[in-house]
Amino acid sequence: MTKAKTTLCFPDGEKSCFGCCPPIRPAGYDHLDYRGMISRMLLENTKAFNPARQDIRPITGFSCWAIGYLDESYSTVGCLLHPYRYGGVDMRYRVSFEDKCRRETCEEAKIFQALSCRAQTALLRPVKGMDSFTYSSGKANPLFRMLMWGSPLLESVANETDEAEGHLPRHNEAPFKSWNNFIRRYPFFASSLNPKAHSYIVTSIVQRLGTIFLRKDESRDELELFSAAALARIRKLGHVESGRQTWTHLLDLPKPFLDYLRLGAGIARITQEGALEIKAALDSMIATAFF
Repeated sequence: MTKAKTTLCFPDGEKSCFGCCPPIRPAGYDHLDYRGMISRMLLENTKAFNPARQDIRPITGFSCWAIGYLDESYSTVGCLLHPYRYGGVDMRYRVSFEDKCRRETCEEAKIFQALSCRAQTALLRPVKGMDSFTYSSGKANPLFRMLMWGSPLLESVANETDEAEGHLPRHNEAPFKSWNNFIRRYPFFASSLNPKAHSYIVTSIVQRLGTIFLRKDESRDELELFSAAALARIRKLGHVESGRQTWTHLLDLPKPFLDYLRLGAGIARITQEGALEIKAALDSMIATAFF
């Protein structure tokens, strides 16, 4: 029997993430803020659900009648109409949001799927004791923020080895026993820096210096100083407005770098040539400052 692939949505049999259900939610919404009310709704939905029915009942507002508990212990939460429950047959047409429900995949989940099995296992270890509500919360579950640093950086951390004289290298497992352990090992990740805005720079630094950069208490301050210097350099380059400019995120360049342009440097539109000039300058600064 083939082992089911681990996903961020259903990491184990104890909990699940239902942060994207239903597919329409107000900005800043978090299920954990309404735990009591939603728990009652989930229980009512589960008890009222009839899998034999096929009628269409469109959802309204920010709740969905097809979200309920998926197991007898009332621990995992998800869609009662999901094709996984019906041998691949998608019943989500019954809520009139079939296409949107099918498309709904968070960026964190995509990054998680790009990780190796070792990295996935390591990152899930600190959240083992969470229930579905806490695990689904963007503010209570630090894993979601961690994932936004991107798979290359997280692979470097998860596959780091501890070497002691006279012993074979051991994989870096101790820091992942809890989030407190992790932060003690890598204090850099306790910073409030925007991961998407700084992922390109930090990943480039770690590729040069190794994960030792992440272990230093002063790394956050070093990065903030570097970011300010990089912005000053970019402003000096200057880029003349032209009709050839396009939206930054559409350029044919690595996504982490484009995220830096948009979120770090505040550049929403630019030409391909201009972006390449900035990338060359930024890469040169990184090589000079962190070598």
